[in-house]
Amino acid sequence: MEGYFEGYPAVFNFSFHKKKLLKSKSVSLQSSGDPRKDKTLYELLMQGYNRQFGNGRETAVPNTWASGRIMMRNIWTPDRYTTITLTYNPEATKRIAASPQNRPIHLVYRYSKWD
Repeated sequence: MEGYFEGYPAVFNFSFHKKKLLKSKSVSLQSSGDPRKDKTLYELLMQGYNRQFGNGRETAVPNTWASGRIMMRNIWTPDRYTTITLTYNPEATKRIAASPQNRPIHLVYRYSKWD
């Protein structure tokens, strides 16, 4: 599903357990075309989640879409069934395209209660 998140064009994905409720939801934000704006939005989202759920422990991880590059990732676990992951891909900041690999900010809520 396409729409807007915080004023940015975004793609939303939802996953459901066949007999239960929502299993995961994610949003991938399109670049504004300005790397500074994209990084600022990522940092504001990170600060907001840190205030609500505690420190997300930002770490560098290998970039799944650009070998030899890194992405920044924060992970929060507000309860034993929920994981929230915020990922920033600086390689995608000037690209405007529909593909998830060309979107700099990814936010995923995953519920493991149904696994």
